[in-house]
Amino acid sequence: LHGMDMIKEIKEINPDQVILVTSAHDESGYLIDLIDLGITNFIAKPLDLKKFLSAVSKTVHFLRLLKLEKAYLGELESMVTAKTFELQQTMSVLKETRKELVEKLCTAAEYKDTDTGKHIMRIGIFAKRLAQELGKSPEYCSLIGFAAPLHDIGKIGIKDSILHKAGKLTKEEFDLMKSHSLKGAQILEGSHDESIIMAELIARSHHERFDGTGYPQGLKGVEIPLEALITNICDQYDALKMKRSYKPALEHEEVMKILTVGDGRTMPSHFDSKVLEAFVACADEIHQLYLENAD
Repeated sequence: LHGMDMIKEIKEINPDQVILVTSAHDESGYLIDLIDLGITNFIAKPLDLKKFLSAVSKTVHFLRLLKLEKAYLGELESMVTAKTFELQQTMSVLKETRKELVEKLCTAAEYKDTDTGKHIMRIGIFAKRLAQELGKSPEYCSLIGFAAPLHDIGKIGIKDSILHKAGKLTKEEFDLMKSHSLKGAQILEGSHDESIIMAELIARSHHERFDGTGYPQGLKGVEIPLEALITNICDQYDALKMKRSYKPALEHEEVMKILTVGDGRTMPSHFDSKVLEAFVACADEIHQLYLENAD
């Protein structure tokens, strides 16, 4: 077997193998081929003992450095793996903490608006299911399930006398009530967390209507964020289903008729047609989710 072929076979088996070559061939082309194969050192014949021992010493030193490098890289990889796992655990704890804090904020909002019961929690459940029906990604569905319950967080800033008034609100009182959308957005603004950013959009725009008749900005059509459109119809459904101080509870079939046909106060034109269509498609499941999470 020719020397060059032997080196190729050795390198194919173990690319990191250290090889020292002695040869009477010292042509530049031959030496370049050896370098391309990754030869560690070359000694021309006839051998000079001093040069040979020096080359062996350098090769041994190189082997030691190579082993040290491998050991370091192996240790570094283990450290990275351990730190990655530690970071994942930390992020998991942070997510749970964030979720708990959001739940506390929602509870605070419920204390202000005592008729809501489990309304806030249900909106997140409904919004997640509706987002799934619309074909949104699992990540988006999880985000909106987290963010939608914060839609009414701005009610923390509304006077109890307005929130709990049994009769019809005056125009001035209703204007103050409507300000909860902007108050909620102000509470949530400035975050770099994508779930809080979505929650801010929902808080600000969940009372906007597709036909432009909503508030606080009178946005129309595609000007309204999809997550706000999703939360809006879920909020409407749940509000119609619930018994409030100013209205009786409605049955599922009656609520669906109002959403799809209208009753003068709530009209199909208030909703994105695709969102309304998706809601109708999964309405039976939404109803079941309502029953499972009833007050």
